[in-house]
Amino acid sequence: MNVQTTKPSFRLKAILAIVSALILGFCGVLAALAPKIYDTREREYSMSLTETAINTNATPLPSSSPAQTTMATISLPFEDNFDNGARKEWEVLTGEWTTVEGKYTNLENKGWIKIGDTSWTNYSVEVDVIRQYPGSARTGDFKIGVRDDQRKSNFPTFISNAINRCVWQLTSPNGGDNPLTNAELCPMEKKIHIKIEVNNNSYISFINGQTFQTFTKTEYPSGAVIIGIDCGGGCLAIDNFLVAKLN
Repeated sequence: MNVQTTKPSFRLKAILAIVSALILGFCGVLAALAPKIYDTREREYSMSLTETAINTNATPLPSSSPAQTTMATISLPFEDNFDNGARKEWEVLTGEWTTVEGKYTNLENKGWIKIGDTSWTNYSVEVDVIRQYPGSARTGDFKIGVRDDQRKSNFPTFISNAINRCVWQLTSPNGGDNPLTNAELCPMEKKIHIKIEVNNNSYISFINGQTFQTFTKTEYPSGAVIIGIDCGGGCLAIDNFLVAKLN
């Protein structure tokens, strides 16, 4: 039995030769490019490390802090007759304050208002106090404090109470009354004019133009004016308020 061996044709040999040449050529190109690719990537990595070092060692920009605001001081003299409502400088601490027929009053059982700041040192303060029921416990209490600097728990306060007794005390909106003078009988008129003078360590109260009580104290050099109204059967009202600088 004869076995015939088929030899590849000339065309097939030529194709195989071309494919082999292409493969060899491609491998040669890769071999030539490999060092360049590695070198490029190495340079990129080195540049990245350099930039990171620069950013790490860079001096940080200063951060901006919020602007500090300070409340403007209230210059003296300060005056309010409440004919057009209360001036905007008044600070309501407690209570519900409103103007009624040109007078300033509190509609709740107890209320405090404040005017001024620690720039107020030596000054006089004057005010008309209008009482609905003079001589009766229904009148309620009127309190006018001076030199409140908010760093202490109380301040000197002149008080005209519901039973027509007037006295100086250390007090605050939170209470804690400590007498500074003996209580004395106050005038019983429906409207009285109270004036307070604080000059260095001296404190003087006047009622209707007459000197009423005086004392001295050193611990309160400056501060605001505080007014308190405790209502009885009808709330007090104030009018013609004035603070003027002394010295």
